[in-house]
Amino acid sequence: MSNLRQIGIALSLYATDHEGIVPGNLRWDGPPVDYNFWVNYLVAQSGTTYGGLGLLYSKGYADIAEVYFCPAHKEDQFDSNYRKSVCIARLKDISLTVSGASWSSYQYRSTVGRWVNDFPNNPAVRPAAHPRLTAVTDIYRFEYAGSHADGFNALYFDGSARWFSAPGFVYEGRDYYNSPPDTSGHYYYDNAIPFYIADPQS
Repeated sequence: MSNLRQIGIALSLYATDHEGIVPGNLRWDGPPVDYNFWVNYLVAQSGTTYGGLGLLYSKGYADIAEVYFCPAHKEDQFDSNYRKSVCIARLKDISLTVSGASWSSYQYRSTVGRWVNDFPNNPAVRPAAHPRLTAVTDIYRFEYAGSHADGFNALYFDGSARWFSAPGFVYEGRDYYNSPPDTSGHYYYDNAIPFYIADPQS
């Protein structure tokens, strides 16, 4: 969890310097950087745009590239164009993104609500006001199996972190994969499930 704790400190410092709000995420379907629920992009493809956790790197809040990659992340966890070493190199040298974006092995949340594309109705997280919202989790998705086989680590905006044992997305007897927790149309792929599991339950 050392990487996540370093990211937590960097998020806090960033918010202190930016009117109390965390970095905006890169978007794949609109403006280069905006406030969106969760994304694992650090640097956009074929561009000069850092976003999300990548802004912490580019602005010097946590400027060791390897921090954004889980030690358990296998080299070929993603497809061949997004090998771990390749994504680290692209984060260090943005000119390399001509052949692809840089993906972190962590997914980062920048909005209060757990849905996409609804800013400003879905406001940016302010760590001082939302300390117990889940900030960052390991990517935990069936098609990307390899980092952790039976659960994920989660970082909160107050800087604390913990492990969730959730084999097959089953946590405390609930199958989150086959019984999505959000029936309002905002539930988005299995990437989002860790945030539903880790957020404080109402």
